[in-house]
Order: sequence, then structure tokens, then C-alpha cells
Amino acid sequence: TREFIKAGIGAEIMTAETPHEERQDIIRRFEDGVTKVIVNVGVLVAGFDSDVRCIIYARPTKSEIRWLQCLGRGLRTAPGKERCIIFDHSGTVHRLGFPEDIEYDELPGKNDGMKTSGGGQQDKTEKLPKECPKCHYMKPAGVYACPKCGFKPLGGEDVETDRNRKLSRLTKGVKVYSRDDKQRWWREIKGYQQYRASIGKPLKDGWCANTYREKFGVWPKGFDNTPAEPSTEVYNFIKSKNIAFYKGRQKAQRSGGTLC
Repeated sequence: TREFIKAGIGAEIMTAETPHEERQDIIRRFEDGVTKVIVNVGVLVAGFDSDVRCIIYARPTKSEIRWLQCLGRGLRTAPGKERCIIFDHSGTVHRLGFPEDIEYDELPGKNDGMKTSGGGQQDKTEKLPKECPKCHYMKPAGVYACPKCGFKPLGGEDVETDRNRKLSRLTKGVKVYSRDDKQRWWREIKGYQQYRASIGKPLKDGWCANTYREKFGVWPKGFDNTPAEPSTEVYNFIKSKNIAFYKGRQKAQRSGGTLC
């Protein structure tokens, strides 16, 4: 805020501790053009409908809902408004992509989307934008030539690589799970959840979704939720998962760290 003011740009800050009346005064000055910049910390994420034509996004997030809500403050139409300029200083566009490319097959649940259980997430199948190696412009997914500088990468030149990853050799003994197998796993995971509830130790739906994802690498989607008795295979997987969790917690406690 101080740097904007030093540069001669009217700026004010708004936090969770800013009184309601003062917030309204800041917004009124912003709408009147006296204040050009409102620096806020998670306050104007939703319910703020003023004419915004530039957003400086500086908070990293993995939440698509938060990303869309924040940018949505500037994507609303207004008389005489042609565009909204967005400066992403958090790198979120690399993780989540452009807001217009994020789609949902169904509306989010009753919560505000900021904290969702594993079951509320979608399979990440959409392609993300890529950075032009020449001018660093963020190219939309699937665009070959850079719309800004016209640079065309050679075949394979813009493919992301990770030199730290190791290859794992697959043998013929590796089991390939069919859709029916995955459905069975999901029902048996739900069966384990039902068992835990019967002994007074309930597990959330998010735990079920995350357990499935740890096994298959994707979120469960479109499965029958009818609980089934866990097989030895599923029970042993859950048991090993629990053992690993408790060992990790004990290690963190011994080292004086905090396990969140």
C-alpha cells in the first residue's frame, strides 16, 4: 500500500479487522475514483460487485473456487468496460489454468468451495496453459504459436520435463484394474466407513475419496455408493495406510515438528 501511495496512486488496505463502516467508506471512495487500489487480505473474495478493471493476485491457492471467485471480481461486465487486466504474481495460472477453461459437471456443495472434501474435487483432465519460452506470455492450452510474439517452438521444445523423476519398471505381474474392480473397491471402502461408524469411530466421506485416490491416482466418480464388506485386499491396503500415517505422526512428534 505504501509503495502505491509513494508512486502517487491512491491506495487503501482492508483486512478482516477493518470495521464494517470503514469498509463501506473505502469501497465508496473506490467507486468514486478517489481510491484507485484496494489492497485486501481475503476480504473481497465474494460479495464485492464494484467495477474492477485490474486485479493483482498475490496469494497462491490450489482451490479452483477461490481462484474463480477472486478473478470474478474483475470479470464482471460494466458500462464502458472492455477488459480486465490480471497480474498473477502467485503462479496459480500454472496450476489451475485460465478461469474460462475451468468447468464443472455439477455445482459445488453447500460449502463455499474454500475447503472441500476429496469427493468434491474433479479429475484433473483439462490441459493447462504453457509459458512461451521467448516472451514468457501464458499461451492458452493447445495453442502452438505464441499469440503475443508469434514464436513457434520446435517439436517437443515446449514439453515439460522433470529430471528428478525416476522410471519404474513394470512387470507382467502388475495388476490392471477394470472399471468393475474399481467399483468393487469403492463399495468396500464405503463398507469400511460404515463399520467404523458402527463402533463409534466415524470417517468422513473425504477420507473415502482420498483412500480411493491413493490407490488409483484419481478421484472416484460415478460409482454406486452402496457399502460392501471389505475384502482382505482392501482391508490390508487401509491397514498399511493407517500404519504409515501413525508412523509419520510419531516421527514428527519425536522431531518436535507439527503434523497438520
